[in-house]
Amino acid sequence: MSETSAEQQEGLEAGFKPVDILNKNYQFHWTPIGKIEKVLNRGIYSRVFANRIRDNEFHQRTSPHLWPPEKDVYFTPFSWKGLPGSVGIAIGGIPIIENAASLRVAPRKFVGIVVKDSISRETCELLKEKWHSDFESLREQNVPEQDTLREVGLIAEVIKQAGEANRLGVYGMSGDLYSPKRMSHDEIVQVLAERAQK
Repeated sequence: MSETSAEQQEGLEAGFKPVDILNKNYQFHWTPIGKIEKVLNRGIYSRVFANRIRDNEFHQRTSPHLWPPEKDVYFTPFSWKGLPGSVGIAIGGIPIIENAASLRVAPRKFVGIVVKDSISRETCELLKEKWHSDFESLREQNVPEQDTLREVGLIAEVIKQAGEANRLGVYGMSGDLYSPKRMSHDEIVQVLAERAQK
């Protein structure tokens, strides 16, 4: 017997565990939206790894600040440092040395996908107060909600097709969860606190 859409959504929400992407336990790798399916299937990797798996379509970002560049994958500790037309891959449980990791980060290390959304002045001030200088570059931003929701819909579909819908959520840069269900950053923090007390 096949499940109805409502039953599938209920099961999805029951198995999904949100994370607080703003708590500094995660790193972010920003990638073009068009590459998200490939990243969910193969992971994030360097030129050396691309050569090893014969990925001839690999495109290396360059940075004069990291050496050797062909072995590095680039990360930022900030959920709002994305480039236009890109999404962030939130990653946990990897050692980071000067914002670079060697060779490859497997998809099992991903904890969510981050899209651009609005960040209020109040959120900016709270984060700056909580994390001090790490959040000095954070600025208020206004992103039309329909733009955010359109991007969330696209990414949620790719996550579903990759079989990761019970594990990966789609978050906004503000820390709010958009998919598989809607939760504010404050609600996520509360749920995680309650879970920790059990």
